Amino acid sequence: MEIDPPIERQYVFSDRYPSRTAVYAEIAAASTAARAQPPAWLDQPYGPHPRECIDLFPGRDGCPLLVFVHGGYWRSQRKDDYAFAAGALRQHGFSVAVIGYPLAPQCPMPDIVQSLRAAMGWLHGPGSTLLPAWRGTVVAGHSAGGHLAAMLATDPDWRERIAGCLALSGLFDLAPLARTSIGADVGIDDALAGRLSPLARPAGAGWLLAAVGAEETPAFHDQARRYVAHWSAGEGGADAAQMLVVPGADHYSILRQMAGPDGPVMRALLARTRAAVEAS
Repeated sequence: MEIDPPIERQYVFSDRYPSRTAVYAEIAAASTAARAQPPAWLDQPYGPHPRECIDLFPGRDGCPLLVFVHGGYWRSQRKDDYAFAAGALRQHGFSVAVIGYPLAPQCPMPDIVQSLRAAMGWLHGPGSTLLPAWRGTVVAGHSAGGHLAAMLATDPDWRERIAGCLALSGLFDLAPLARTSIGADVGIDDALAGRLSPLARPAGAGWLLAAVGAEETPAFHDQARRYVAHWSAGEGGADAAQMLVVPGADHYSILRQMAGPDGPVMRALLARTRAAVEAS
């Protein structure tokens, strides 16, 4: 399939945002600190692939469990550099699980989705013995991780067990990616986009918070806008879904929203989960 240059510019932009290098350095340093802060159960295997491991950060009994999935367009990044999310969330009582998964193109995208499903099974099975009893499971992710989180939240086997989905700069319609170099690299064509686009599946049973940076490309705003409308038309109604535009943030600096205990995204997340947090 031929690459469409205007679409390519909307999704391929590593040089567009000068914040990228600094943000990655910040979150890597914060993740190193978070992984060194006990209690933490690191590199717990949930499958046979070397990248099928989870880092667990226990919070307070009765608070939510947030499951974080890293981005990288399904082909890069690693869980170790995203433990930073646990630092701020544990201050609010959350337990946090950061999932690693095999990468494309060596691992086909349908198998990546299956890997995430296996991780959820492990978390709610053997992994649950390493965490305090939690109240409500939230799946969250950034960019491609937002796509994978939404796939979990709408999975027929998991949708009733997931309280909410937090997607930062998420991808919910993969059809445009089929006309980019990213799609060519990871194997997205029209048929796969139809199978693996959250926008093509019924909405989840819980809530959705789709956050996007004000400085992101129009395509990412459109992705969030359309998915919030789709989710709002589901069984939960308009109150179940919210789009949040973060002032001054771009595709990379929006990650800072998970690094501090306060901010637009954290406040919105706490508002959605306040009953569980306050009951702890």
